[in-house]
Amino acid sequence: MYYLAFAVFFALNFSLWFVLPSLALKGIVKPSRKRKDENLKLYLFLYGVLCLVYAVTYILFYHHFAIAINDIPLINSDNNHIFTSEIGNLSLMVVLFLIISLVLSIFTFILAKRAFRIKQNSVGYAVCLVTGFLNILTYWFSNLVLNLDLYAFELEHYLLNILLKIDYEVLLFVFPVLVFLNFAISFVEEK
Repeated sequence: MYYLAFAVFFALNFSLWFVLPSLALKGIVKPSRKRKDENLKLYLFLYGVLCLVYAVTYILFYHHFAIAINDIPLINSDNNHIFTSEIGNLSLMVVLFLIISLVLSIFTFILAKRAFRIKQNSVGYAVCLVTGFLNILTYWFSNLVLNLDLYAFELEHYLLNILLKIDYEVLLFVFPVLVFLNFAISFVEEK
């Protein structure tokens, strides 16, 4: 049942937040006359490095939060569990993962747009789908394995609480929002 739930969750989120936006991006990008981009291989290499950094950062993020969750004392209030130890390491992981995730999403958008512009559609779709795969996997592990929605930092660390929510809630939607903004800007430019 667990695998079925993951398959349904993955298919729904993957199609909603990455397949449909990548199809929309392909539709709104105007192809150029130039059929080749000299820097595409370099951009693909950078994208591969970013994906690797994203994966390593998330593994560290997961590792530190798994340890911190196991160390939380049993005294909790209203099912809200408060991180009280290793705040420095957890803070570093939250900020680092947020930065890497945003950079990967923005770079994915730029690279896919560039690939669609020079009619390298398979490259554009592949880039969008790899990023989607990574984002949905990390979202699944953060929400349903670590249950990070049940945890928070102490009240005086309100900025960290906001960043933690952004890390596992908002990052899934960065790519579709960029596509929508690009669509809105292109629509306004045509008017």
